[in-house]
Amino acid sequence: MSEQEGDRVKKKLEDTVGGRKGELLKGYEGVWINARRNNYCYYMNKIISMGLSLAMAIITLYLKLMAMKFIKAHNDQ
Repeated sequence: MSEQEGDRVKKKLEDTVGGRKGELLKGYEGVWINARRNNYCYYMNKIISMGLSLAMAIITLYLKLMAMKFIKAHNDQ
């Protein structure tokens, strides 16, 4: 097979669905896809997300409590 035919065959293979799927596994998208397929990364993502949301909820409640104390102290004067 000549080099020109080889290039033509390679281009045809890249145009197939399998070729496009292979391209998805490269670069940043490939890292993201592989991380989603990895159970360890999936569970760590869930644990970190729940921890972060819990921390934000606690901070929000604390700030609301401070604001309510300030309003009550301001109204008592």
